[in-house]
Formats: sequence, C-alpha cells, structure tokens
Amino acid sequence: MKTRCLTQLQQEAMAAYGLSKIDLTNCCRTLYSPGEAIINEGDVFTSFWLVTKGRAKAFRLGNNGKTLIVSWYISSGVIGDIELMSNAPQAKTTVSAITQLECIQLPYSLCQKELTHNIVFSNKLGSGLARKLASSADSYVSSALYTGKQRLCAYIINNENAGIFSDTLTEVSASIGMSYRHMFRLLEELCNQNILHRENQGFSIINRTALERAIQK
Repeated sequence: MKTRCLTQLQQEAMAAYGLSKIDLTNCCRTLYSPGEAIINEGDVFTSFWLVTKGRAKAFRLGNNGKTLIVSWYISSGVIGDIELMSNAPQAKTTVSAITQLECIQLPYSLCQKELTHNIVFSNKLGSGLARKLASSADSYVSSALYTGKQRLCAYIINNENAGIFSDTLTEVSASIGMSYRHMFRLLEELCNQNILHRENQGFSIINRTALERAIQK
C-alpha cells in the first residue's frame, strides 16, 4: 500500500458523499497493487474507504476453507459500509485489489460521527447497500440458473487484470460452485476454442468477445 495526498478528483468524490467539509488531517489517497488486501475478514475497522479507481473484490472464507465472492467494486463503492451501518467493529469480508486500486482512506471513527447527522452521507451509503443487495440477488439467480461455463466465463471477466486471469483455481472452483476437475475441463475447452491461452502466470484472454458471448448462451 502506498499513500498520497488527496487531489481535486478525490475531493470531488468526497463531496458526492457529503464529506467536503470534514477535517482532512487524517484522510489520504491510498494505492493498492493487484492481489493486495485492503482489509481481512475479522480485522477491526480503523479506516473506511471510498473506491475511486480500479477493481476489487470482497469475499468470505467458509469453515471448510473455501471462499465465496460477495461483491465486486469497479471504480466506485464503499468498503466498510455494511459494518458502519450495522455498527459492527470487525470486517465481515476480506477485500483485495484485482487491478491497481485507488481509494480515499478516512478514519472509521470520523465516518461513524458523520453517520449520525450527515443526511447526504447516510443516503449515499443506503443506496450503495441497496445495489449490493440487488447484486447478491443476481448472484443467487446466476448460481441457480446459469451453467457452470457461464459462471466461469463471468468470473474470468470480472477478475482479469490487463488481459490475464491468474486467480488460484481451487478458490475459483469454490466461488463458482463446481468441482475443480470440472472447472479445469472447462478451462481446457476455452483454450481449445482459442478463447484463452495458458501462460506461466495463468490464462491470457485472446478472444474477449467470444468469452463474453459464452456468458449469454
């Protein structure tokens, strides 16, 4: 993680959340590398993040060691909103960067105070939580009605970085709800169709259009 001073762009993003008049002394711009964790499940919250650029994913770890993707952040959204609104001191999910990620980091205690009287901030958080709820419903429909190949292709598109998909395959199979062996067969099929190409660091996407089309079938 690297920290930088806030720019005009970040200050405009804060204004959209009704936070333009807060004390910026302990606020900063944070940069995360692909794969770097912003916060881990169970950690105590000391910061609150507004995502302004890049992609990240939130996931939970089950008692069986398997992971489940809860939501994605794509150049927007809030990390810590569920915990803030429910007054939970510990993170309910792990959030990690998929690409280079840029956030505005604010003290968690400051955001708790703002929640008690800042209507714009509260409404913005509420609308974000509504979108997450709708996304969770979509994910449930996807797991219930979509084929394994459709779920795999959607996962690859959501988690690729600069055209390379390099997630841990055992975690991928758990997240999309299929056996590792079946998922590996599907990856081989996508390679044989010249949609993916196996590389040392993972799989490169060589036909993104066909990959997106596979989700619609």
